Formats: sequence, structure tokens, C-alpha cells
Amino acid sequence: MLDSLATLTWWGHELLRWLLAMNAWTGGLLVGALLLDRALASRARASWRLALYAPVALRLLLPLSWKIPLAHTPRVVTLLTPTTEGFLRPDPAPVHAPAFTWLSALVLAYVAVALAIFLVRLRAYLGLHRELRSAKRLGETASTANAPCPVLQHEALGPMVAGTIRPRIVLPSLLLAPDQAGALACVLGHESAHVRRGDPWLMAAIQVLTVTCWPVLPLWLAALRVRALVEMACDESALDHADESARRRYGQALIDIAGWRTVTVSSLGGGELHFGTGLRARIEALANVRRWPRIVQAGLVAAAVAGFAACSSVGSSEGTANAPGAIPSAQGQSWTAPTRELRSEEDLAAYCGPLLEFAVTSPHHSQPRYRQPIPGGLPAEQVSFCTTPALRDLVKARDWVTEARNALGQILKDTAAYYEETAYPSGRFQLCPSGRPVPKVMPAPDTRYVVKWPDDWNDGAGWECLRFGMSNPLWFQYEYVSDGQHVQAKAHARRTNYLGELIDVTLVLHGDIVVDKGDHVLDVAPNIEETWVKVQ
Repeated sequence: MLDSLATLTWWGHELLRWLLAMNAWTGGLLVGALLLDRALASRARASWRLALYAPVALRLLLPLSWKIPLAHTPRVVTLLTPTTEGFLRPDPAPVHAPAFTWLSALVLAYVAVALAIFLVRLRAYLGLHRELRSAKRLGETASTANAPCPVLQHEALGPMVAGTIRPRIVLPSLLLAPDQAGALACVLGHESAHVRRGDPWLMAAIQVLTVTCWPVLPLWLAALRVRALVEMACDESALDHADESARRRYGQALIDIAGWRTVTVSSLGGGELHFGTGLRARIEALANVRRWPRIVQAGLVAAAVAGFAACSSVGSSEGTANAPGAIPSAQGQSWTAPTRELRSEEDLAAYCGPLLEFAVTSPHHSQPRYRQPIPGGLPAEQVSFCTTPALRDLVKARDWVTEARNALGQILKDTAAYYEETAYPSGRFQLCPSGRPVPKVMPAPDTRYVVKWPDDWNDGAGWECLRFGMSNPLWFQYEYVSDGQHVQAKAHARRTNYLGELIDVTLVLHGDIVVDKGDHVLDVAPNIEETWVKVQ
């Protein structure tokens, strides 16, 4: 239960962060798309303007931190300040399990609403296809000969396209009357355009996005606009090379069919594409016949989409920029790059010291982090080298391993305290017995183990003898091995580096009872043995 609540709260935090970022980002992209859409409405086809809304979906599908690699362009560096968990001694009082928080409720509400929307749409989809069982397939006639899919006749449903994998054009019986031949030709041209353009697949993708990302409000507005543009694009396709009289007949067909009040199961749930959707805007669009050359339309829309996509990125990946918190270039200063791989805090301090600050965590170790903002006036080569993904990963790794260093140091301190307070005065000169591994199984790479306090440390042996325990979630597995005279405190974990490689990390600290001039003394190693090995 403790693990589940902690995991749920973590997911709630991540969900809230993602939703706030996505609403802000997609809102800005949507405003830009709407403004440009309106500006181009009289000179660019709706089929081209549809692409203006693609960056909204792209922003939702890509991670928050994605970047566009652009060579020879200014670089905006995202400064990541590592967080420090450190070592926390547990309180004497029992630590209660985390309560059910509003972040946990946020996750459950998100899932519940998404499931409800899905079920509503599924019900509408099944209802539509149940109604279509009574539809009759029309034989091939002069009017239906060019249809790209089966054409069905229904007493009330239509005109529309229904189905994604196997689309069908559905016509109401009223439209098949002999005096409706002109309107029938308009409808078949429009609905056939839907099928040829693959619009049912686009609508299915929009439905999936609006279910999975339902709290992102700009997405719903973008979906409504895309649906309207899809209908206009099919009007354009049906009226290609049509004269003024044909356009008037098409507009009259739109008005007439809209007045029939044909049955709509659910345009949001069934996935159908209705001929009468967005009537007013489509009638107005029919009058727009003066278009720019297609290459100009395509070029303008492509440039706008590229610009919107760039705006949805957190920054480019090369170069420097003089924005707040960014790294300014420097002239006239020299800096010599290292000829070997940097591994330790000492290496980082020697080559990247001005960009970093070091928090002392023990007499022998310090924890590096990037300064905020990174100071100016540094050699550009030094700044570029010290902010590469490899160096950022090293800074993050040194922060990550701080938990184990502090824990091992405290274990040996507790060992020394037990020896000085109990073993030495009694003349037994015996150290605490071994303690079982905590947790029993090493945490999965890049995940934390949520401690079951105080049960994990109540082993009736080493940990209780030392009076040692940690209540905060653990990156590492800890083990205390003792034969009474020699002790070994060990921390073991695995992490994934920036290249996706799995790294096995082991830290060991030793202590021994030695006889010095006839006196029994506990001798603790001055340094922690640290091993990093790539797992093959």
C-alpha cells in the first residue's frame, strides 16, 4: 500500500506538471495558428491551412524537454539544477505511510474522465453501426460509379461517411428522390473527397488525442477548427474547376440538406463525417475563388508550421545565446580542454569550476551543481565543453551517488559509536553482527525503493545493533557485513546514463579492529571504494 500511494503521488506530480506545461504551450500554438488561419483564409486553401494545427498535436506527442538540433544557430541552454536528497536520519517516532493526497486524486480523476469519454464514444460508435445494419447498399449507377467505397441508403441517417478501416458513404432516402439529382451529385463529390483524403483516419486520431489528453483545453478548440477545415477542404475538392453556377448549386444543396434535420447519432462518438457540418463558414468559403499559386500557399504554411514547431521546442542544441540564464560567449580568454574523461568532483572542479558550485556533504566529498545563472565572461570553449550531455550526466550522477556516500559514512559512524560506547568499555572488542540487505532486492535502474519504516530495519541483528535506518526513498541497496572484527558497509545500485547504457555502481567502506601498542582500536578506511561498471 505504501509503494502504491507513493507511486500514485509521484504520477500525480508529473501529470500536473505536464498538464500545466501543455495547456500553456498548446494555447500559444493555437492562438498563432488561428491568427494565421484567419489571415490566409481568403488566399489559401483549407487543405493547406489544416497543417497549421499540426504543431499542437506534435507538442502533445513529444516529451516536455524535446529540442530541435539546428546547426550554427543561437543556443538556449536549459540549466538543470540537480536535486539533493542527501541522508536523513529517521525520527525516533514511527514514520507514517504517505496519505492519499490531492495529487493521487488527480491521477484517478484523469483516468476516470478519460474512461468515461471513451465509453461515451464507444457507445455512440456501436449505436451508429447498429443503426447502419438496416441500411441498404446501392447498386452501381451513373451517380455512384465514381464513389471510392460502398454507398448505403438509410431512412434517416446521412449524408455522411461512416467507418475508418472500411468507410461507407451513407445517404438518406430523401436525397435519392428524382428531383434531388443535383444535390446528390454535390453530396457524393464531397463525401468521396473525405474517403480519398483519408479524413476518417484523421478524425480517429483526433478522437484518440482528445480522450488521452482531455484536460488540455486548447486541443479541443483545435479539434473543432480542424473538423471545420476538413469539411471546407472537401468542398474545395468537390468544386475544383467548377464555374459560378455550380458553386451556387452546391451552396443551395448545403442549405437544403441542413434543413432536412436528418438524424445524427453523435459526431463526437460515432466518428462520422456529416455533410451539413459548419454550414455558415462553408457557404462563405465558397465565394473565395481568388487563391495564391499553390506553391506560394504551400511555402507560407510550411514556414509557419516550422516556426510553430520551433516555438514548441525548449531550445536549439548548438551555439550560445545571451538570454537570461543562458551562456554568453567570451572573447580573448584561453582554456585548455582535458585530454581524458572526467570522473570525479576534483576533475569537475579543475576544468569546470567557474560554472559549478560544490556543496560539502562530508569531510572527503562535495556535491556539484550548475550555477544559476551560469556566470558570463568565460571562454566559449570551456562553456561548450562543460555543458555537453556527458558532463551534465556526470554532474547528475555525482549528485545521485551522494545518498550512498552519506549513508555509508553514517553507518561507519554508528559502528564507531557502538564500539566506543559498548564494545570497548566492556572489553569484548566485538562489533555489531551483519545486517540483512535493505531492500531485499536492489531497486530497478533509475527507480527508488519506498522504505517500509521501521520494519525494513528491524532485523534483530546488525541494523538494530547500530540503531541505523533511513525513512526516505532509496536509490541504493544497503548491506552491512561483519564478523565481529571486520566490517564492510556496501551500497549497490544501477542507473542509466545519457547514452542509455546501464551502469552498475558499487560503493564500499571498510572498518577493522586492530591492535596498536597493545590497545584495540577501530580503524576506518579514509575513503570509500567506488566502482562504476557498464553492464554488457
